[in-house]
Amino acid sequence: MTDFTGNTSEEVLNAIKEAKKSKDKPFICLCFYHIVLPPSLFTAKLFDKIRKNYSSDTVGQIFIVDAIKSNELATKYGVIPTPAIVILWKGEPLLIRRPGWDDANKILGCMKEDEWLSILRFVAGLPREEDRKFLSVNIL
Repeated sequence: MTDFTGNTSEEVLNAIKEAKKSKDKPFICLCFYHIVLPPSLFTAKLFDKIRKNYSSDTVGQIFIVDAIKSNELATKYGVIPTPAIVILWKGEPLLIRRPGWDDANKILGCMKEDEWLSILRFVAGLPREEDRKFLSVNIL
């Protein structure tokens, strides 16, 4: 069992619909996990902690999504391995550009809390009117 509450597909889809037209909350972060994978659960618990301890103004709206229960969302964003983080801007996934890596629409794997916070705070600080299509991050 988990000690956090995941979000339903319906909750996520409603938030995405709102973000597409929102002038105040264009940034959504989806944290996909599998309940049977310890690294995946670690990351989901970390994102649950972040969404409880920080406002959506500073880290965006965070949704924790079971990749099995919400298979249609996982498929839509190409999530197979977890943990996988998909960052949406105005309802569309940002292309993640990483030096030395292939571009992708998601970040895979575990990182420390301060590393995730750095990425989330950066995106949350973008001008709301900006039409952003990609995010460049320096992840080793």
